[in-house]
Amino acid sequence: MARIRRCTPTALAVVALCLISSADGFDATLWQSYTNMNFVTDLAEGEDEIYIGTTGGIRRFGRFQDEWLRTLTTTDGLPSNVVERMTFKRTTGDLHIQTPNGTARWMSRLETLVAGGSPEFFDRPAGRIPHDVIMPFGYYVSGGLIRGPRRDYRITDVLVDSWDNLWVGTAGLGLGRADLRFSTVEFLRHGPIEQNVTALARDGDYIWFGGRDDFGTFARGVSRYDTRSDRWEYYEEDLVYGLDDAQVTSILSTESDVWFGTDRGVVRYWSRDDAWHTYRFSRWTNRRIGPTTAMVRDGNRLWIGTTTGLAVLDLPADTLRVVSGSERFEIEAMSAGHGTLWAATDRGLFFCPRGEVTWTSSRLANVPVRGVDARGDTLALVLAEPPSLWVRAHPDSSAVTWPLPESGGSRTIDVARDGFRVWVATDQGVLLVNTRTGDWRNITPSDGLVSGEVRSIAVHGDHIWFGTRQGASRYNWSRDLHDPESD
Repeated sequence: MARIRRCTPTALAVVALCLISSADGFDATLWQSYTNMNFVTDLAEGEDEIYIGTTGGIRRFGRFQDEWLRTLTTTDGLPSNVVERMTFKRTTGDLHIQTPNGTARWMSRLETLVAGGSPEFFDRPAGRIPHDVIMPFGYYVSGGLIRGPRRDYRITDVLVDSWDNLWVGTAGLGLGRADLRFSTVEFLRHGPIEQNVTALARDGDYIWFGGRDDFGTFARGVSRYDTRSDRWEYYEEDLVYGLDDAQVTSILSTESDVWFGTDRGVVRYWSRDDAWHTYRFSRWTNRRIGPTTAMVRDGNRLWIGTTTGLAVLDLPADTLRVVSGSERFEIEAMSAGHGTLWAATDRGLFFCPRGEVTWTSSRLANVPVRGVDARGDTLALVLAEPPSLWVRAHPDSSAVTWPLPESGGSRTIDVARDGFRVWVATDQGVLLVNTRTGDWRNITPSDGLVSGEVRSIAVHGDHIWFGTRQGASRYNWSRDLHDPESD
């Protein structure tokens, strides 16, 4: 897909330059990257924007629009999401950016990012937070720190712009913003708390994000994003009572609560009471149970798939038991259909009628199954031998398969169905299959993914969310894909 950028040309030559610069990239109107931008490294004031450099890319605030603009990350061409320094040159309207992997230049008048350049960065005198500024309840300034009720945050940069707005960069608390005429600071956070997004789930207008440790980044908690208000909430293991394990492997959203599969059990979040509780496997059994891989809810039972078999949590009795004989199976994924529960394992496909407790091997697939989605009448499977996508649109219809070599060497697989579209997450991007036409395509970072190592998928109306090793990406498929039902 070609990259489309909003240009404000003053001459035909500028129009041509804008078109040439966007010819080989992705369509920026369809994609948005969500990385952790709460560790601010540098602040800069442009002609009509404020730039916030972070360890997850660059945030942009449009002062005339009074709104947040599209972020800039490696997807847009940054050499690295870790921004070290920035400087804005008013003579050219360019923002010069320095990262550990090289420099780049944001041409604000063309809204185009180009790599390279050897800018001269000037140290700006260290700013100070005015004494009469009012901090949020529970926070106060002490030297170079913002002290909070449970944690302190280092002040990394302070900027008072030409419109008398105060901007405060912090290490972990996000960005502080205040209109000096009113003197009240509001801290604005952005992006999932975890860089390695291993699990996603839709909960009404919310999207939940879970993550795991990964090469120097450590899982601290889970994140919730309100798609209506563009607000982020964070629930950290050390700060939230009842949340005792932040190594999240899967998320299941139900009408009354949200479940988080972890390395040592499951965590329950009651939406109505805003309360948390951790169920550890070791509480009920002396047998070692591997990390949770998948969950399905069936009435008062929560079925829990793990790397060492199947367990079931009886919610009214608050007891957990291990399913005898299942320790021979590694549960890869689980899904709930209209009348049947399905489990993908390393020894084939298994099913259990809703309301019952007996699991039976299915003749549909006797080879290792890496993923399953059984919502509605359609059953979609990711088979390991040979690596392929298997789809049956209706119980009475025949199955159709598509080759899926990308799944062969992938450590994690996720599959999600949206109508007649099936999305498969792999370590090499996303495979999108149209089950009506048979057409398929691969989606990679060149199309807009923040990383090609995709861990999880969540469907939310006209958008598809992808959890990756470098954050999350949101794709507006409705503006890009042709829907045969509209013919």
